Amino acid sequence: MAESADLARPARIVLTLPYRLSPGGVEHYVATTGMEPPLKFRVELDLTKLPLDLRARAAALRSQLPPPSLEDLSLAPLSGIPYLDEATNEPAVLIGAWEAHLEKKRKEREAAAAAQRQREAKAAEESRMFKAQMSTWITDHGSDALRTANLRGYNVVSSYLRERVAIDFPGFVIDAQRKAKWEERANPSKAALSFETDALDRANRCVPRPTVRVVWLTRAIDGTDYKPFIRFAGNGPQPREAVIVAGYLGRYVLVRDVAPDEVR
Repeated sequence: MAESADLARPARIVLTLPYRLSPGGVEHYVATTGMEPPLKFRVELDLTKLPLDLRARAAALRSQLPPPSLEDLSLAPLSGIPYLDEATNEPAVLIGAWEAHLEKKRKEREAAAAAQRQREAKAAEESRMFKAQMSTWITDHGSDALRTANLRGYNVVSSYLRERVAIDFPGFVIDAQRKAKWEERANPSKAALSFETDALDRANRCVPRPTVRVVWLTRAIDGTDYKPFIRFAGNGPQPREAVIVAGYLGRYVLVRDVAPDEVR
């Protein structure tokens, strides 16, 4: 009978509220105690000893606090606990700090979710516009094979890009895998400037208008790494002078390599 009575007895609820000191709080702690504060403070609150209003607020925090097991092992992330400007054991201060901290985190999550939804909506709209533009271009300018494949519902993006680049920027290659890297080029060669002049004229006819620049290519579109432009001496692939068209169709980079014997 005594054992049954113990099983039926309600258990006290004790919450562990961790916190850290802010930089100002650390300075105040050192100034008043002469000691280095712990990395993390932990205060235990017995809900049965709290006034009714604080007890209700503490109970509302219960499911949102770090699990005690993580606190015991010091595994709870420090970014997930509030900062206080002064060390305290006051329940009202600790509960208020955790309420403000959790509300801030909630707003951050909502803002991040809203930003993600906006990115997804923007990407979906850009994809829709790209497909519409592609379909129109294929109808007006595509080869017979490309038009046929598009009408039959095949994925023709790569074929479309190859054909369109060949017309819009002949001699350029599209960096579809986004592998190309480059550095600023000083004193561009005559050949590169000639290619750039033609590319600038063609860029003016594009919507949106891409940017055109003569650069040192330090990684080719096939992933080949070249040496940084300041270290030409020695063995290994040398950086290549190139003309890039960035922002083609709003999303792609085009590359035209300038022959090495025209660089120096």
